Amino acid sequence: MNAIGIVPPPRAGQFPPEGGGDGPSAAAPAAAPRRFDPWPWVILGVFAVLSFTMILAMWYGYRIGRFSQKAEALIAAERYAEAVPYLQYIVRKQPHAWMRQRQLAQCYLEMGQPEEALAHLELVRQYAPNEPLDVEYGIAWRLQGKHEEAAESFRKALARKPSDAAAHFYLGLQAQEAGRIAEAATHFQGAAADPKWDRRALPHRQQLADAVLGDVAPKLEARPPADAKPE
Repeated sequence: MNAIGIVPPPRAGQFPPEGGGDGPSAAAPAAAPRRFDPWPWVILGVFAVLSFTMILAMWYGYRIGRFSQKAEALIAAERYAEAVPYLQYIVRKQPHAWMRQRQLAQCYLEMGQPEEALAHLELVRQYAPNEPLDVEYGIAWRLQGKHEEAAESFRKALARKPSDAAAHFYLGLQAQEAGRIAEAATHFQGAAADPKWDRRALPHRQQLADAVLGDVAPKLEARPPADAKPE
């Protein structure tokens, strides 16, 4: 206030304006930077990985199922070489699938490849130690020229299952090769319990009949399958 009682106006910048006037104002505080939250991306990534894994597992399961069906159909048709690639794919993806390992060994035996068969038989023993493999080992050893070991293995198979047609067939072969005609005939007759081995034993039974009976030997035929319908 001056000498005559008049209050002078405030100088510029002395007081902030009231009511939001045009005068100078205090600077507003700066906004804090927004922090990056990684958790939504982590959750999304985990979900994507799990989804991909499930889809891949379903695809492999479908593919292995289809390949198993194809392999079994080819084995039933005795097209063993064609079944091998399907079985190889399955055991690469599932080494513990001992039934497919065994089928693969059987295919190699039918193809005359005992070394490959023995490798897969060892895997069967590893994953299914109680599974009987006497016939398969007997065939492999016969192919390798180990006839005594093969015969012992076939006899073990018959001790476990007297009606084993494959064991009868191979023991019949060995008896025929040794000139034991009566023993061979008995085993070849035992092979008739299974259509596959009956068909393979038929020419050997015919040879035995021709050797014993000569020109009067009857013409033998394989037994029809048990489920065959009469014509």
